[in-house]
Amino acid sequence: MRFELESSPKGVKLMNVLCSAAKNKFWLDVFDQLKGSAFKPVYWVGSNKVVSKKTNCFFHDVWEAFSLQGCVPGWEAKADSLSLSWVTRVEYYNYLKILDRVDGSCYFSFSERDDLFKRQLAYWSFVLDNFNIDLVFFSNTPHLPYDYPLYLCARRKGVKVLMFNVSSVVGWNYITEELGGGALRSDFVEENANLIDNLYFESVEKFIFEKHQQPWYMKAQSKRQKSLRLFLESNKYASVPYHFFGALFKFLKPGVSLKLAFSASNKYKTIKCYEGFYRIGKLGVFDISRLKVMQNRKKKELKGEYSSFSSKLVPESLCKFIYFPLHYQPELTTTPLGGEASDQFYVIRELSKALPDGVKLVVKEHPSQYAKMLYGGQGRYLGCWEAISHLPNVLLCDMSVPSISLIKHAEGVVTITGTAGWEAIVNRKTSFHFGGAWYQNFPQANKLDFDNMRSKLVSSLNAPNASPVESADLCKYFGNYAIKADIHGLFKKQSREDVLRTVNYIKRSIDTNAS
Repeated sequence: MRFELESSPKGVKLMNVLCSAAKNKFWLDVFDQLKGSAFKPVYWVGSNKVVSKKTNCFFHDVWEAFSLQGCVPGWEAKADSLSLSWVTRVEYYNYLKILDRVDGSCYFSFSERDDLFKRQLAYWSFVLDNFNIDLVFFSNTPHLPYDYPLYLCARRKGVKVLMFNVSSVVGWNYITEELGGGALRSDFVEENANLIDNLYFESVEKFIFEKHQQPWYMKAQSKRQKSLRLFLESNKYASVPYHFFGALFKFLKPGVSLKLAFSASNKYKTIKCYEGFYRIGKLGVFDISRLKVMQNRKKKELKGEYSSFSSKLVPESLCKFIYFPLHYQPELTTTPLGGEASDQFYVIRELSKALPDGVKLVVKEHPSQYAKMLYGGQGRYLGCWEAISHLPNVLLCDMSVPSISLIKHAEGVVTITGTAGWEAIVNRKTSFHFGGAWYQNFPQANKLDFDNMRSKLVSSLNAPNASPVESADLCKYFGNYAIKADIHGLFKKQSREDVLRTVNYIKRSIDTNAS
């Protein structure tokens, strides 16, 4: 829907902005503060958290955008023909893989994925042209069925892009102009020197071998995993009654927010969980129950397969080895941030071929992959671990073995973009990454690709310990290229300070972009 536009500041050339962010109080406040900087949202795609407050632009519900509903009326008849020759092989593959996120029952055929990609590209190309977009702003790295094609179209047309990215350091985020690109300067710790000690504690001390703590996001997940709700919604005996009474409660008390009143929330309306068209729609109690039970069963089967081919390795007793901890999938840390390395099983095979004789590759599954609260069953397939087990120099490590112990005794750590790479750096171990890791600016971080893999891995086996990460390094390579602000509302009630820090960083990034 479209609303009337407010008047612009006198003498200021307005910048038409397409915003991809939740329509909540935080981002409404941020965009309101940006009005004086020629920042004028004309198209907003996101979840409608604040229905009562109007936006001054065309609003597109994020769940409808997934399946191209709620679009500009008649757009397909108006859109120009679009050649796809500019789309690279990696971009095409990554979009097909992104759709694993919404393929609840593995019914999403290649042809459907291919068709949706082409239509998404056509629509966002149409929007960028017809709304005269000058800037596309993403509150998070594009990695969904709608925002990744939007990003590709913006890059192709030369439209400016700004996107926030999250880091493994609690509450710290940074802006880039492209997927996996270098962070834009913020001068944050230069202007907030009182936060340097806190930054060092959160990013270095917590990851040192002797003081190692579980990353904040894993702590939060471990706590949520114990929820009775997660058991009830996916148990084959309890699932139908649970969802039925949840739906009934929601019907009788529509204004009451209660986690137990689960029903069919928006995100499940956009998951393709049965044969038929991919679209937002009403799912019944049996649809949701069937989906959750089936997903839980598949995760159990996958976990069982992994357990049957993995061993409880003793890191200090192993011969020389390179450690490759897997990412949870489907997730943005590999797709699309991994680029050509988004397929981790392909990476394992290439690493196996690149290692010299006498050196093993230790692979460990991500502990979140089979968590009840996530969708890890959509990121693995039955038979994948059996195939990997046949590689002679690859060892599959049981998930009970602490990752930090494997890092400590490894010759080096290889990851796509993961926290394990940073843990290696902090502990002066050789660290390699394939994709757009948040720590890639640090001199201790080594970028790996499939062309230079063997030579770099061989040289790492006899390399001296990496230099330690000092406070000055944190400021130089990260603290002044990021901000501490709860932009996603993950930790506490978002404060006025969070808004102002976010606004100032966006303003600086726009000015840098324009100069």
